[in-house]
Amino acid sequence: MPHPNQAGLAFKRAVPTSLDRASYAGCRLYGWMASPYTAKVRSMLSYKRLPFSDVVPSAMQLRLTVKPAVGRVIMPAVRLGDGSWRQDSALICDEVERNHPDRPTRPPGATQRLAASLLELHADEWLPMVALHYRWNTGNADWAVSEFGRCAFPMLPSLIASRLAQPVADRMRALCRVHGAVSPALAGIESFTERLIGTLERHLAAGSAAGGGPQPYLLGGVPCRADFALYGPLWAHLYRDPHSRAMFDGAPHVVRWFERLHGHAADAAFPQLAARDAAATPASTSPDSASGSAAKFLPDDEVPETLDPLFRALFDEQWPFLQLACAAVDEHAAAHPDAARTPRAFGYAPFVAGGVAGERRLLAYSAWRAQRPLDEYWGLALAPSRELELRRVDAWLARLGVRDAFRALQPAVRLERDGELPQPFDVLRPRDGRRLPFNAWH
Repeated sequence: MPHPNQAGLAFKRAVPTSLDRASYAGCRLYGWMASPYTAKVRSMLSYKRLPFSDVVPSAMQLRLTVKPAVGRVIMPAVRLGDGSWRQDSALICDEVERNHPDRPTRPPGATQRLAASLLELHADEWLPMVALHYRWNTGNADWAVSEFGRCAFPMLPSLIASRLAQPVADRMRALCRVHGAVSPALAGIESFTERLIGTLERHLAAGSAAGGGPQPYLLGGVPCRADFALYGPLWAHLYRDPHSRAMFDGAPHVVRWFERLHGHAADAAFPQLAARDAAATPASTSPDSASGSAAKFLPDDEVPETLDPLFRALFDEQWPFLQLACAAVDEHAAAHPDAARTPRAFGYAPFVAGGVAGERRLLAYSAWRAQRPLDEYWGLALAPSRELELRRVDAWLARLGVRDAFRALQPAVRLERDGELPQPFDVLRPRDGRRLPFNAWH
């Protein structure tokens, strides 16, 4: 079943394989269309022009194939041609980029790389509350149960399939509490979502500072990891779920952005909706393709000011909660200095979304994911040869008014992830030397 935390393990070796050279060409992607993290991975595989089989697993396949391989029923899961398995969208995308460097999704500039990393963190760890709210607290809920039944029990009549899928839906609905998608925060989540869609629409409709027509992707003429990550929940939950699709009636550029990012060849539930064009290239699907301009990231390491509202919302509301999650990890490590494993979750803590306060659970996984943008920054700060890049990054953070807040997040404990599969849950461990300050980890 899809899981908003995408918490899984990295790989399973069925036969000896070189992880550094593992190919995703010809892989089998197990996941439903309703799964946002499956949509993220599918989009990246498609953009990389890697042939893959898109498997919509039945309940039997999830229990008898996916669970023995990765340790639990979860999506996405990928089986490579050598028989090894992968799980967790972030780790899958890391390996796809590393092992298939053609058509890069990692920008060349340090500022754009940090921006992409922050937005991927925002999409993967903050937008689950949005996805959960609009699926389970609105008119989409009954449709979602029937969609789960259609995928899990494809040979059964829809009424029976829906009844059998109800326990799965109930477990997913229960995650609303974990991610804060309950009263009194719902009005704030809706306000946050409306502003997010509006910001994306204005950004995609506007040209860059360097001139030209609308931008087809977040950072120029080609997608970055943030494109795939934001696309996942916004398309797979808010747009594809029929009762929230009207939210995009006033956002035609966002809808076209979805269509450029589609990784699926067809959608059995909604055959009338656009799917990927296998013959398309980034240039041919770009609004300014008629000019013949090459598809590439924006020049001069530019992060357009039209994206500033997204980053300010991230630092105003998500960043303080990430500080609490990292502090919970640090406090546990201090109280249990010999602990070999960090708890997956801690207590509930206050958060703010769209200016409205609520409560959500502190997850160690979020603290682990927060290390990625911090690594991008401190990798520059501790390399004298990259001083000019650091200055550009600092200037961008200062433009947003968040440089001090960003640098203030320096966890005392660095988490590492146990990557062996199968595992029934994600295992995060404090690294040796965890007492070092964050900027000494590199």
